[in-house]
Amino acid sequence: MKNEMPTAEKFCADHAGEHYNKIWDAIEKIDCGDCYPEVDADGVLTGNLIPGDEPGYSLCDIDQSGNVHRHEHAFEAVIAD
Repeated sequence: MKNEMPTAEKFCADHAGEHYNKIWDAIEKIDCGDCYPEVDADGVLTGNLIPGDEPGYSLCDIDQSGNVHRHEHAFEAVIAD
């Protein structure tokens, strides 16, 4: 029997390289628990699913123009500090 990745981890891995805004609707439907998809400075998914309180990462939101914003009320993704 194969050891498969949980759905959220598999989703993030499968969509690495895609811009967050391009697949926002699909991301919103996934239960990531206390984890978030990781994005780079351009809002592109890295393929990783990271705990929201992981040291070295900040929660962020991606606006409609694709810009990444770190702020205390962010909830969409994480980005490396």
